[in-house]
Amino acid sequence: MLLLLTLVSNLIVHIHGYFDFDGLIGFYAAFGFISCLAMVVVAKILGLLLKKPENYYNADE
Repeated sequence: MLLLLTLVSNLIVHIHGYFDFDGLIGFYAAFGFISCLAMVVVAKILGLLLKKPENYYNADE
């Protein structure tokens, strides 16, 4: 919902971007979505890499 509001606000308010690409319509909405997606993917990969076996605390049994 917030991404949609950001996209609509880009149509109403003219943004003067610092670089050429950040002045595009929908840039911040796309950047936020891609950033959120990247955080989820990195968290999943870290979860797989750092996962302990199920019997980690009872390894001597």
